Formats: sequence, structure tokens, C-alpha cells
Amino acid sequence: QYALPEIKKTLLLVAKIVLVGQFILVVDQVLDIRAFSVVYDYGKTSSTGELTSFMRSTGSKYNPNEFAWVVMQYAIVIFLFSRRTTRYLWLFLGLLMIMLSGSKSLIALYPTALFVAGWLRGERLLISRKNLLVLLAVTSLGIGVYKFLEAHPEIFPRLDVLMTLLSGDDEGFESRYEIWETGYAYFLTKVTGFHTWLFGLGPIEEFKVLDNGYIYTFLRDGIVGLVLHVSLIVY
Repeated sequence: QYALPEIKKTLLLVAKIVLVGQFILVVDQVLDIRAFSVVYDYGKTSSTGELTSFMRSTGSKYNPNEFAWVVMQYAIVIFLFSRRTTRYLWLFLGLLMIMLSGSKSLIALYPTALFVAGWLRGERLLISRKNLLVLLAVTSLGIGVYKFLEAHPEIFPRLDVLMTLLSGDDEGFESRYEIWETGYAYFLTKVTGFHTWLFGLGPIEEFKVLDNGYIYTFLRDGIVGLVLHVSLIVY
């Protein structure tokens, strides 16, 4: 058996190794170095399967959203177990990789997850002049960098598509909404009674994913399944 401090120390070491490894892959993808092309498929990092049209970083994952989710999990481990003097650098590295993934939902979830993790650990958020100045400085720096990249896309041409994605000018949400509409329309054609609303359609062969776990759970398992699913998450 291992003592709790040893377990925490090991988890922290693993988290740092994983984030460093993912960051190396991200730099490789953004700069088109392709050092890992022998063992890694770069297809999902671009819209056409070629690095010359780089769109989103995926790290060692094939899906950028999954990559951002993994980064956030290890960032939380570092947030919980590392020293205050160094953890903010690691958290910034995690934020940078999540931004390069282009996952807008994970960008929004990242600070929320850190806040909840700190709250569960018993940390108090102190509203002080120092903390407000730090928040203002970080926010200003982020906006400044974003505006600079927006004004000079020729400096980092590979990030141009990503900037469009993060600004909300892409058609990602519209295409997702069409998928959700199609799934719901399919559900309505299969409804045979109130029990279908309660327990869903069961295994669905026509489509395996709807790009929304909650909608998919409702269609497959009905209201009962969705309530149980959400209850587990909340618990």
C-alpha cells in the first residue's frame, strides 16, 4: 500500500508528463514539422486531411474535443496537487492547448471546472485588490493577443481558420443543429406511444452519434434514461 502523499505525487508527475507530451505534439502540428508522421495520423487536425490546411490541434488524440477534455483533466490534477507558485504556468499551458483545439465548449468549461475543483477542496475565492488586478491583467493580455493575431493573420497563417472558429463565424453550430433536427425528426417517425418517450428507441442503427450526448441519450433511452444519466453527473 502507498501513502496518500505518494499517490498525489505520482498523479502530479503523470499529469505533467502527459501535458508536456501533448504540448510537443501540438507544436509539431501547428508548425507543420510532422516529426511523428510515421506513427501518427494527422487527418483530424485539418479540414482536408492535410497539414497545409491546419485547423485544430488534436495532440495524441484523433478528435480535438477529446484532446481538450484530456488536457483539462490533467490540468485539474495539477491544480489540486501542485504548489501555488508553479501551477499557474501549467494551467496557462493547458488553456493554450485547449484554445488550439478549437473547442469552444471546453474553453468555457475549463475555468468552471477549476473553480468547482477548488471549491470542493475547500478553497475560498478572496475578492481582493490583488486578485482583481491579476484577473484584469490576464484578461487584457488575452484580448490583446487575440486582437493582434486577428489584425496580423499573415504572422501565423495556420491559426487563421482557428481564429475564425473561436470567433463564432464558422458553420459548426449550424451543421450540428441540422444533425439534431434530423435525429429528432427520426425519433418522431418511430414513436409508437408514451412508452417511447419514457424509454426511448433502444439501440439506433441509423446513426451512432449526434454530436450531443444528452440528445442521443434521450433518443436512445428516453426521458427516464436522460434523467438517470444527468442524475449520475450531478451526483
